[in-house]
Amino acid sequence: MDDAARAKCEELGIPYPPELVPSKPQASGVTHKQVNWTEETEETKEIKEVEELEETKEPEVSVSLSSKTQDKEARDDVEKMEWEEIQQVIAECRLRATHTSNNLLFQLARRVMGLERRFHHRYSPILLRKIFDMWEALSRDFLRLGHDYFVEFCVKLAVVRQPYGEKLASVIEAARHKSPPRQVLLIHDPDAHLLASVCRELQLRARDEPFYLIGRAYAILTGRAHSTIALWLKAFQTLGIIIVVEQGRQGYGSRYRYVASD
Repeated sequence: MDDAARAKCEELGIPYPPELVPSKPQASGVTHKQVNWTEETEETKEIKEVEELEETKEPEVSVSLSSKTQDKEARDDVEKMEWEEIQQVIAECRLRATHTSNNLLFQLARRVMGLERRFHHRYSPILLRKIFDMWEALSRDFLRLGHDYFVEFCVKLAVVRQPYGEKLASVIEAARHKSPPRQVLLIHDPDAHLLASVCRELQLRARDEPFYLIGRAYAILTGRAHSTIALWLKAFQTLGIIIVVEQGRQGYGSRYRYVASD
């Protein structure tokens, strides 16, 4: 992990190990809300929990900086459709309260790397800075004055082990080769059958715990509308395939339990 972090920091032109030093005041007039400097220590436990939740359940599908995506030429800009997805990611990861930057910057890093994997190219330091600047502008009311959040973002990019969507992609691939539960056959769309099989596969991997599923991420990976995925998940509850254990919140999917007898 240290070698991967060192390589990413060198690519982005920042020292390793990185020094989180106060940045110069911004000339653009962006202001930051002054908050207590203990924010970072208060978030330490939170970010560890996020990393464990999102990355360590399936180490066999984790990726490294030596993957094929990292070998491709870095891009300073992208097509309109991809940029619109980046903007959506930024909006979903922006701060809405103090003491949340550690978690949401980590989520932003995972989402950005997930887009790199899905579109099969790397984002250059110039494009990463553009992404960060937009995130910073949306989050400025909750940022600490003088703290270098861009360096923090670079560090999180360096330590992400499993980009957003990679775990779910492996689950979808495994589910394609298994028969769907009987109840879902009452729905005629084969993509609904696959989703039910994915729910079963996620439950198998979660064992006795409820499983997480982010409908929007599933929609992106399968090419179906997010609204359609949401409707199917509701129908699955009526058909006795899943039950909702906990409704989703910002950055997290809902938690379900697979209850079909098959």
